[in-house]
Amino acid sequence: MSTFLDPIDLFVFLISTVLTGSALTVLHQRRRKATHRLRELSSFRERSQSSEPVDGLTGLYDKILPRIAGRLLPANPSKRSTLQLRMYQAGFTSPASIYTFAIIRLMLAVLPFLVVSSCFASGFLSPKTLLMLSIAGAGVGFLTPSLWLDYRKRKRQQLFVRSLPDFFDLLTTCIESGLALEASVKRVSVELTHAHPVLAAELLRVDNQISLGTAPNDAFESFAERSDLDCLRSFASLIRQTRLTGASMGEALRVNAEMMRTQREQRAEESAQKASVMVMIPTLLLIFPTVFIALAGPAMIQLSEKFGASEAVSSEK
Repeated sequence: MSTFLDPIDLFVFLISTVLTGSALTVLHQRRRKATHRLRELSSFRERSQSSEPVDGLTGLYDKILPRIAGRLLPANPSKRSTLQLRMYQAGFTSPASIYTFAIIRLMLAVLPFLVVSSCFASGFLSPKTLLMLSIAGAGVGFLTPSLWLDYRKRKRQQLFVRSLPDFFDLLTTCIESGLALEASVKRVSVELTHAHPVLAAELLRVDNQISLGTAPNDAFESFAERSDLDCLRSFASLIRQTRLTGASMGEALRVNAEMMRTQREQRAEESAQKASVMVMIPTLLLIFPTVFIALAGPAMIQLSEKFGASEAVSSEK
């Protein structure tokens, strides 16, 4: 009996190990996000009762993970800060998310080599093909998490763009009713919890920064950096200018809300105009060739039969 493992069994074992590790990492990350959200929405008494065992697991996770994945991150502090900012813009606010990203990127870069090596051990591939597929798979696996981060960032920005007009309308209403800017932000963050939970979570973070002594314009500038939206940068500049000049905050916010509503209508009209152009692509690629075959097919058959008969008569002569 052979003492070596069957290549197929080795391949199944490696795939199962990688998939299990990835699933556990994703589940733990989601659990940490849910725990963090519950801490923000719950009271101090509920936090003291329910978060003690989770704090132990989270603390152990935060201590072990940087030691394992710290060497996989860029050594340059500016590049590491840029990567951390990209994680924030994609919605991953935990400091440990950057280490999880590095481990997943390493696993996706190594996984193609393991798969190709298993096929090579089974005799399906040549050494040259093994090398080429390993390099190509490692490149794709290394770039895929970065592309996925960009995709998450775009989706998050779309959520913000759709929900910001409602935020500005509610904020204008609160300020014109007599509330201060700080109290208005807190009230609006509560009101938008169910309609726009992503924006409400960010507004809650802004409210916490303001409560800790940060100026409102600086807190919204930090929010603009986390979302990478020009409209929020303009809003932060608006708050700064109204505080410096003593202008009416409610009037300025009303103008800003009308501008955001107009921009949303323009984006909807632009999407409608693009839809009419995009419909032409399947029409030209799928419908038009079918219609052409249905119309010109019988004529082509008749022409081919006629020319075939004439060639046969000419050959007989």
